[in-house]
Amino acid sequence: MLETNPPLRIQDAARKKIRENSMRKAIAWLGGWIALASFLVVPVAYATPIQITVDTSSFAGTSAALALDLIDGGSPANSVTVSGFSTTGTLGLNSSIGDVTGAFPGSVTLSDTSFFNEYLQNLTLG
Repeated sequence: MLETNPPLRIQDAARKKIRENSMRKAIAWLGGWIALASFLVVPVAYATPIQITVDTSSFAGTSAALALDLIDGGSPANSVTVSGFSTTGTLGLNSSIGDVTGAFPGSVTLSDTSFFNEYLQNLTLG
């Protein structure tokens, strides 16, 4: 007896292959759209305030310098503001290089419009 239809196993394998190819195409299509969308979406950055405390009591009376540096990393422009600075020591002279505004004990803002931006505060630790 001759069979006119291919065996069921061959038909199932062909259907499985078609499903696999269709799934690969769908994944590639979806991946392409996700990649395109990632280039079109502009990320938004938000600043989060952080508090830093340094205990220098074991170095009381020692002369020191606090350097705050901000290096330009290209676009987008960045800035950082240091506020609420306090010390039990004595503030000395300060100096700055680049785009720096303000002075301690008030707020100091560094912006990266120049390649190297630095605020240098001399102090006697307390």
